[in-house]
Amino acid sequence: MQTKKYFHIMALLVTLSMLFSCTAGVDSLTADFNAGFSTAHTDATGANSAVSESTADASIYDDDFSASTMLSTSYVIHAYTTLCIKAPDEAESYTWTATAVSGSGYSSDKTTAYTLSTEQQLSLCPAKTQLQTWTEYSLELTVQSYEGNVYTDTATLVVIPN
Repeated sequence: MQTKKYFHIMALLVTLSMLFSCTAGVDSLTADFNAGFSTAHTDATGANSAVSESTADASIYDDDFSASTMLSTSYVIHAYTTLCIKAPDEAESYTWTATAVSGSGYSSDKTTAYTLSTEQQLSLCPAKTQLQTWTEYSLELTVQSYEGNVYTDTATLVVIPN
């Protein structure tokens, strides 16, 4: 009987100590979690860096807009996951294409460019497309403004199995 009472008291003390030892609030927990999913872009040196809130919704009409910063240098994606990339705002048309460069999906006899999307945001799940695993693709984003200006950026896309 004495042992049972002792275990109840110890369980209560452990629970209370765990409850009061947590100093992180909901906002800091959410910020820590979201930090792992920050939007990335390529800076002038070619390195990936996090996008600040002020540049997260870039437009082709921004004074500091550069076509070479629309995509990161490279993307590696598993066959059964989804890669989401958003193109700059305020364009008339968008075209996302992938062309095999090397690997199991590459054929020197024919070079096929797959049009992945014509929307502003690319949501790519390789398993639902013609893209094959163990293949390196050239991912190209072409954006056309209402004035007829065409902006293009390319990145390396590698599809690997899960």
